[in-house]
Amino acid sequence: MLTGRESLLRLIGKRRRFLPNRHLLLSAHTPNSLNLEFNDYGNLVSLAGDDCRLSEDPTSSDDPSKFSDDLSLSTRKKRRLTQTTLLQSSFLSVPKQLEDGLVICTQQKSILDSETFEFSLVQRSEPSESICCKVEDGSCSPSREESLKTVTLDEDNGEAIETFIVGRKFSDVQDLEIGGDIFLLRHPENVKDRNAIKVISGDSEMLGYLPKDISQCLSPLIDDYDLKFEGTITSVPKKSSEAVLIKVVCHKMRSDGWKECELYGDFKPLWEKVLQVVEHQMQFPPKTTRYQLNFNVLLQEVLRSCSHLFTADEKAFLESFPTLSEDSQRLFIRLYTRKGPWFRLSNISYPEVTDSLQALKDLTVRGFMSSVKDANELDNQKMKEITELLNVTELRDILSMNKVFSRTSRKRDLINSLCSCYNDGTRINLATVILERTGLCAKVSSTAESLIWRVERLFFLNGEQDLSSFVLLDLGIIKYPTYKCIDSEQIFSNRTKLLAYEEAIEVAQLMDESLDNEDPQTVLKCIIIAETRISSSSLDSAHAAAFNRFTAPWVNSKVVLLGVSFFENQKRHVNNPSRLFSYSDYLYLFAC
Repeated sequence: MLTGRESLLRLIGKRRRFLPNRHLLLSAHTPNSLNLEFNDYGNLVSLAGDDCRLSEDPTSSDDPSKFSDDLSLSTRKKRRLTQTTLLQSSFLSVPKQLEDGLVICTQQKSILDSETFEFSLVQRSEPSESICCKVEDGSCSPSREESLKTVTLDEDNGEAIETFIVGRKFSDVQDLEIGGDIFLLRHPENVKDRNAIKVISGDSEMLGYLPKDISQCLSPLIDDYDLKFEGTITSVPKKSSEAVLIKVVCHKMRSDGWKECELYGDFKPLWEKVLQVVEHQMQFPPKTTRYQLNFNVLLQEVLRSCSHLFTADEKAFLESFPTLSEDSQRLFIRLYTRKGPWFRLSNISYPEVTDSLQALKDLTVRGFMSSVKDANELDNQKMKEITELLNVTELRDILSMNKVFSRTSRKRDLINSLCSCYNDGTRINLATVILERTGLCAKVSSTAESLIWRVERLFFLNGEQDLSSFVLLDLGIIKYPTYKCIDSEQIFSNRTKLLAYEEAIEVAQLMDESLDNEDPQTVLKCIIIAETRISSSSLDSAHAAAFNRFTAPWVNSKVVLLGVSFFENQKRHVNNPSRLFSYSDYLYLFAC
C-alpha cells in the first residue's frame, strides 16, 4: 500500500472544483484531542503548555511552511502510479473469492445486455445467475434478469426491426423517398469493419451502411444462417448527410419449418441480442454524439443500480437530463469536462452545438448551469473568478480606465491589482466594466457539479477515471476481456455511508490543497477532523474486506497517516501519541 502524500493523491484523484462542505468543515468546532495548535508566530505548540519538540536539531527550522518532500509537490518528482485499481482488478475470467466466501465485484456496471453501445455476441446454453460478456464501455456489468426485456419472434410477419442508414457520405444517391425499397448486403471486404453491412436501394445503388453496433451482431447471423433482409425507408431527414430511418424484415424467419429447425434454439438468444441493441439505438440515434451517448449510459446505469443513494429530488434532477435538447446536453457535457469554473459565452463554440445561447438559457432554467450578466450579482469570490477570463490587454485597459497604472505584464499581478480596486469600494462601476468586456458568463451549477461527481465516483469507483476513459475505449486503445461478474453486495448499502465517504474525500482534498498552499493551520484542522471521525466510527464486520476502501474510516486513516509525516516534519509529537498512532490498526485492517 502506498503511504504518505502519494497515497492521498491516488485516493482523491482529480480535484473537485467545488467542495460543498468546505466552509462547514473549516468553520465547525471540532474537539482538539491532539492538544496542538499553531501560535501567533506560526509554530506548532501544545495546548497543555509543555514542550512537544521531538528534537533540538539545529538544522531544523520552526518555520511551518517548510515541508518535507513527502508533503510538498513543488520539490518532488511525480512518479508513475502502478498500483492496480479496483476497476482493473475486476476484469478477471473468474471472480476472485474472499476467505469468507463473498464474491468481489464492483458496483460500476454498464447496461450491457440491454443498453451497451458496443458488445460481443453471447450464447448461453443453460440458465445461470452470471453472464459471460465482453465489456466495451470500461465498466463491470452484472446480470440482472429484471432489466432484460425478452423479445419473442413474430410468427406471422417475421421480425421487423427499425434502424438507421449511416455513412451517407459514401453514397452517390442524395435524394431519397419515403417508402423506397431497400435490402441489406454483407460487405466483409471493408478493411475498417469486417462486419460491415451495406444498405442497397431497389435499383442496386449503395445508400450507406447499418450502424456499427448493429452490424457487429447481425453480420454473423447473416453469414451463418443465410438470412436475407429487405425493407423500406420510413423517414427522410432534412440534410442528405444525416442518418435515414428504415424498417427491415427477414422473411426467412416466418417460413414453414423455421421454428422447428434444429438451429433455432441456438439462433434465438443471438437474435434477441440484436433486438436489444436495436432498442437501445432507437433511444440514442446516430445524431447523438459519442460523448453524449457515453454520458447518458453512465448516468442511466448509476440511477438504475444505485438509486437508493439519491433523494427523490436528486433522482428527478438527474433523470431530467435526457429530456434536455440535444444542444443543451452537448453543451453541458462539454463545459463540465473543461477546467472552468467560469466560461465566456463569446468563447463557447462547438460545431455540434447549433445555438449555444439558447442551450445555455435552457440549462440555466433547468438548474444545470448558473450565469452572471448583472454587476449586482457579483460578490468578491465571483469577481475574482471572472477576472481570470480576461486577457492581459483587457486587464490593462480596465485598470487604466480606473487610473491604476501597472508596469507589470504578468496576468496574476494585474488580476490582484484589479481585485484590490474592487475590494476598496472606490470604483463602483468596476464590476459593470468587467462584465461589459467578458459578456455573459456561466458555470456549472453547484448542484449539478456535486451530483455528476457522485455519479462518476459510483460508476468508476475511483477518482482517477472520468468520461475520458470512454474515449480510450472508443479509440480501441483499451480492450477488456471476457469475464464473469456476479452482483453479490452493494458497496454503499445506504446513503449515510456514502455521505460519510464523500465528506472524508473532501477532508482529504482540503488537506492536499493546504499542503500545496503551505497552510499548516488548515492541515492541522484536517488531521483533527479525520482523527475525530475515526474515533467515533466502528468497523462493519458484515462488510466485505475488499469494500473497506470505500468507507469513511479508511479515507480518514489516510489523512491521519499523512498527518504523522506532517508532525515528524514539524519535529513535534502529540501529548498522547498512542492515540494517534493506534490508528495504524485501521491501516492494517483496511489494507487490501
